[in-house]
Amino acid sequence: MSALLADSREELVRADQKAAILLAAGGVLVGALLASLLPGEAPPEELGALTRALWWVGTAITLLGVACFGCAVFPRVHNTGGRSEVVGYYGDVASYRDDATLRRALEASAAREPDRLVSQLREVARIVVYKYRLLRAGIVLFGVAVLCHAVVLVALRF
Repeated sequence: MSALLADSREELVRADQKAAILLAAGGVLVGALLASLLPGEAPPEELGALTRALWWVGTAITLLGVACFGCAVFPRVHNTGGRSEVVGYYGDVASYRDDATLRRALEASAAREPDRLVSQLREVARIVVYKYRLLRAGIVLFGVAVLCHAVVLVALRF
């Protein structure tokens, strides 16, 4: 079970790295789109109504993709609002006001180590699945946005 938890944590790190890279790429795309809005650079002014609408749809979809990557990078902490029966992660530790109470909780938790591992494994796996869903959604949105903008570029040429 410990090995599975370690594997899940490694996968969480990989998901975070992918999200950070895609968020940076999204920032570049948003910068390019914003630059195209500068006077003398704005493609929407040169386009017909349908093509202009497609450009704006592509831009909006790009922003949604960036939002997906941002949400994937954003730290997620599951807090039930009260103290857990098992001290399992830094949030549990931080909820204790003094060392003596924390020490007693840690000693009590040591006897329930399998429960802690199960709890951590479930939570880490849930976060990994959520992050990958956001990454997939963002990638699909970027693909659609690229298609929209490609059509606009073709329309500008003809």
